[in-house]
Formats: sequence, C-alpha cells, structure tokens
Amino acid sequence: MEIKKRAQTKNRLLSLCLILVLLLGMFPISVTALDGAPQERVILYENIALRGEYEKHYLMSDGTSVALAFDHPVHYLLEGRWLDLDNRLILHNGGYENGQAENQVRLGGNTQAPVLLSYTYEAYTLSFSLLNTVRCVAARTQMADGPVDMQGKNLDDMGSFGYTQSVLYYPNILPGMDLEYVLSGNEVKENIYLAHADAWQPLSFALDCGGL
Repeated sequence: MEIKKRAQTKNRLLSLCLILVLLLGMFPISVTALDGAPQERVILYENIALRGEYEKHYLMSDGTSVALAFDHPVHYLLEGRWLDLDNRLILHNGGYENGQAENQVRLGGNTQAPVLLSYTYEAYTLSFSLLNTVRCVAARTQMADGPVDMQGKNLDDMGSFGYTQSVLYYPNILPGMDLEYVLSGNEVKENIYLAHADAWQPLSFALDCGGL
C-alpha cells in the first residue's frame, strides 16, 4: 500500500509540473538584466516572408511578433518578391530620379528642362513639360530615407522609419507662383502655391502620352 501511495504522489507531482509548464508557455517571457531591470523591447529582425504592400512584420526581443500597417505602400512586387520601396530622389544627368519602385519617376532639374516630369509604369510612359515659365532651378525640400535597418530599434520610436516621401520644389515659376512635386509610395502629387490670390496665371503644358 505504501508503495502504491508513493507512486500516486509522484504522478500527482508530475501532473502539477506539466500544468505549470503549459501555463508558463502561454505568457511571453520577460527578459531581465543582471541588475534586475527589464530590458528594452526591441526588434530582432523582420520576417520578410510575411511582407505585403502596406505591411511589415517583426520578431521582438521578448519573443512576440508585431505587424505594422501603413497608409501608403512600403514595398513593391518584383518577380514574386516584396522589396523595400525607395523614394529617394537621386541627381542624374541634370534631373532627379527615384530609387527602387515599381514605377520610374524623373523630374527636371529646372522648369525649362525638355521633360519636367515623366512617369513610367511597365512599358508605358507619360511625360510633360512646362511651356510658359521662367527658368527655375529645383530644390529638394524633403528627402526620403532609404530602407532602414530596424534591428535593435524600438517600435515606439516611429521616427526610426525615416521619411517615406520626397519633395521637389520649384520657386517662382511665374511671379508669385511656386510649383511642388511630392513623391510618396507609387504616386506623384502636384501642388501649386500662390503668394497671394491675384498671383494665379494659367500654365501651359506639352503632354506626351508615349503612344497610348
């Protein structure tokens, strides 16, 4: 009888141990430094296999996974793989070209360039130039960062992702009129700024649809 009771006691202890292991496995482990203070929760690496056009997935130092969704594209699809979108504007042959994206954008270095803006997607290109402006040199007022290595960074610091758009500015294309192009995601937005209400003047464009 005594041997049977000891066996029952061991079985109960083993069952309790298994229950504790299962319960502990349901909660994320808190990493604590040697001085007893919890370590900062930072990114270990990005799970590239889970990428989408608008989202990134990261594995954190505490064993959890985090998904971040953006209101603009952060990846573009190339040969079945989602790659980091790069909206930096690079000076090339007197104009500015975007980095890596599914579309190719080129902006003239000044308003009298033969092509002020060209936008290419797959085999199609749309371009235009300004006909009735004075010569204004472009100025980069904001530059997108290249793809950022997030390893070791804290997700609470959203500034770690850097700028996601680039801005090219043409001042005084006509008296009191400024022109701006904003490259964000896969889009290009045109803004016209007036120094005062009476500064507006019609603009003339030459449009080339590339045979569309």
